[in-house]
Parts: sequence; C-alpha cells; structure tokens
Amino acid sequence: MPERYDRDGQGHPLYAEAVRHRDTLYLSGVAPLDEAHRVIGGADAEQQADAVFDIIRELLHAYGAGFDSIVKMTVYLRNMEDRAAVARSRERWFAGARPASTLIEVSRLGLPDMLLEVDAIAALDMPERRL
Repeated sequence: MPERYDRDGQGHPLYAEAVRHRDTLYLSGVAPLDEAHRVIGGADAEQQADAVFDIIRELLHAYGAGFDSIVKMTVYLRNMEDRAAVARSRERWFAGARPASTLIEVSRLGLPDMLLEVDAIAALDMPERRL
C-alpha cells in the first residue's frame, strides 16, 4: 500500500506532496510557496529555485534520503531565459548528483507569479519514513 506524506500533516484534498511505494518516492510538483501559499522569491528565478529545492530537501529528508537519491527530475520553467539562474541554484543544492532530467518551458503554472515547478522521483534505501 502506498504511503502518502505532507509536510503539514494535513495534506491537500487532491494530492499528496510525496508518495512512497516500496523503495520509490514520488514527489508531486514542488512550487516555491510558503505555508500561506505565497510565492517565495518574487520575480527572481534563482530565489524561487532555491525555495523549491529547499522543500525538496525537506521531503527527501523525511525519508532519510538526499539529492543523490533522485533518479528522475522534471523542471517546468515559465521562461527558458531563466535556465541559467535555475542551473546555478541546482548546482548548489545537488552538489554533483546527476539525475536523469527534463526541462520543459510552459506558458503558465499554478499561480501567476510562479516561475518554475519541479517534480522528482527518488530511489530509497530504507523502507520507512523517518520523523
């Protein structure tokens, strides 16, 4: 049976932030949002990317994993011109980890001020979540 996890413990009525099935962790699209669902980083793609990767770090940590556990990642970017800014952030957070990746430019995301969203799949070495 898949295990669902949300950082706030309450979850969203339509999806979970993370779902673990056996030794695989699936992360829903992670957006640069604070607890009040406000966009973090304003119009700065690098700051928004830092916010996204910080949330991903938190989700991975809940399962005893790190960025080196990510095997596939998809980045949805509003403007391909922000690619370099997102890459700078990614290099800091991933520290040499190199998952299979896809970068897609999209016309819109969940909120008008969002510049990116990232989903990921990670391979876990442990069967249970750490709290």
